[in-house]
Amino acid sequence: MGVHVARHLYICFASVCLAGCVSLGSSDAGGSGMPEQAATAEAASSEPSIAGTRVSPARQAEVQELLAREVIRLADLLLIAELKNPEVHAALEDLGAATGRTRQAGLYPNPIIGLAAEDIPASDFSLSRSKNTVAIIQPLVVGGRLSAAVAVGSAEQEALSLAAQARLREVQGEVRLVYVELLAVKQAMALHEELLGPAHRTLEIAKARFEARAIPEAEVIDAHVGVRELELGKARLDPQVSALAARLRALLGGAAIPAGRIGGSLPGDLPELDLDRLRSEVRRNHPALLAASRDIEAADRRVQQAEAERTRDIDVRLAYGHVGAEDESIVELGIGIPLPLFDRNQGRILEAHHLAARARREAEARTNDLLSDLAAAHASEVTARAETATYRDQIVPGTEKAFSQAREAYRAGKIGLRDLLAAQRTLAGARLSHLKAVRDLNVARARLWRIAGPATEE
Repeated sequence: MGVHVARHLYICFASVCLAGCVSLGSSDAGGSGMPEQAATAEAASSEPSIAGTRVSPARQAEVQELLAREVIRLADLLLIAELKNPEVHAALEDLGAATGRTRQAGLYPNPIIGLAAEDIPASDFSLSRSKNTVAIIQPLVVGGRLSAAVAVGSAEQEALSLAAQARLREVQGEVRLVYVELLAVKQAMALHEELLGPAHRTLEIAKARFEARAIPEAEVIDAHVGVRELELGKARLDPQVSALAARLRALLGGAAIPAGRIGGSLPGDLPELDLDRLRSEVRRNHPALLAASRDIEAADRRVQQAEAERTRDIDVRLAYGHVGAEDESIVELGIGIPLPLFDRNQGRILEAHHLAARARREAEARTNDLLSDLAAAHASEVTARAETATYRDQIVPGTEKAFSQAREAYRAGKIGLRDLLAAQRTLAGARLSHLKAVRDLNVARARLWRIAGPATEE
């Protein structure tokens, strides 16, 4: 009897599997039923690798090698940020999670085994006289629901991959800004130190002449104020270095690099960039806009998914059993087809259409924001370039010449100390303003890089 039952159960199970392979109506080129699972499995197997969500030991060793260098350049900082920044890796984990969702979306529903006993006599509650069955129930997916779900997942993966690239560009753009600010502060500190030398010498001359009763005390005070102004200006820079180093450490995932080991200098002249070419580059290749395009594709796929889900799964039931009262074996076959009388997924279809429209509006807004930021950064660079050229070619050489002439005139006794101090302060102010213009030029270029990427380096 046991062998007989096992044979019939095997026949039932094989029949269900074969039934699942039969197409029960197709809404897409791949048909429906079990073949859809093969198609979705194939799609899931082509998913992008998520190996990048973990830093390999070799890359970790590379980071340690970079951190051990005596002088760390911008390229080193950018690589460390790529490998250690937690926000970048969080974005990559989002991509890994999407990979899991896509894989899950392509899996076929599991069969169900059911045991039932019917018509049990109430008098003795014995299964020997009841109708006992063992059933296998297999949901059959029709309407292309699985393939639509996998298509949504694949589009989401592409969008998240591009979003991770966009986040990396944002982080590396911020690293560039901090790098520029650090170099500007370091150069400003060096310039203040350089300017303090002549200021101290002038103060000593003023003190000597005052003791010789050659000048009034007011001129000594004036020289002393000039020294103190430069010292205060230098002192203001120390907290900025600490704040920038802390910001850089956060961007580098906790890697602490002393400001003194950051190498490089700010160029005082950068090639001009064509704004129209940058606009075109942003529209074509900015990862955030490419991600927004994939978000639109995913939203459109969700509309198709919601429409495919109007057709519910069909349940096929095969059972083998025994009727004890008649001492006879039986086989049962059943099929359950949902009737779409009330719920035809109307609400989710409407929601999907609106979400698709929102994705398009968000992509449009993101494009406008990026192009607006690009125009502002380009305008800042144009202004800073003009100021840098003016200070470099006209103002600084002019103030240097004026100070040199004032110094010679003072030595010849033709002018007083106050006139010399005025020329000295004018020169110091011009050189500090020139450095500020150079800093503004490089900050604007860093902001342009964050928007337009490598196009700013061509």
